Amino acid sequence: MTLVQHTPFFTEKEASDFVLKIYGYNVRAEPLPSERDQNFRITTDTGDQYVLKIANALETRDVLEAQNDAMTLLSDKTAFSPEVVPSLDNETLSEVSSKQGTRHFVRMVSFLPGIPLGDTKRHSDDLLRSIGNCLGQIDGAFAEFDHPATHRDFHWDLANALGVVRKYSLLIEDPALKNLI
Repeated sequence: MTLVQHTPFFTEKEASDFVLKIYGYNVRAEPLPSERDQNFRITTDTGDQYVLKIANALETRDVLEAQNDAMTLLSDKTAFSPEVVPSLDNETLSEVSSKQGTRHFVRMVSFLPGIPLGDTKRHSDDLLRSIGNCLGQIDGAFAEFDHPATHRDFHWDLANALGVVRKYSLLIEDPALKNLI
């Protein structure tokens, strides 16, 4: 079975129930897009917002802990990173089960309001400078970051980009694009 076949599929009600049980908040959950996990925008009765992240069943605890560590580092060093929200038990990762008995790690992070860059029609010089500034801060923060779980083969890793493109180059129909590889 592929990774995508282990994608969680929980309802908004189930997500709300998880948040109440694990974090103690009575909330409304709205689905958010995700490639292989399941994410919900969470809104509390007081209007606070979070993102509930339910991991793919094949995702390992150490990879999620590395992601949490990376977010914690960035939230300590920048003003634009989500923060990991501890559970009622002061844990950063909890587990939930589907009706079929499949186990998934779950965590909640603070919600960062804004407009996705892809939805922005005009990329002004100020916007591009701001993005460059943010990337520089991220790069500086990660200069001191390492975690054993980050040393893995992962197709979204830009260090592997050329190999991924070459592997799937037969799917490229446009000859002009094929010549770029």
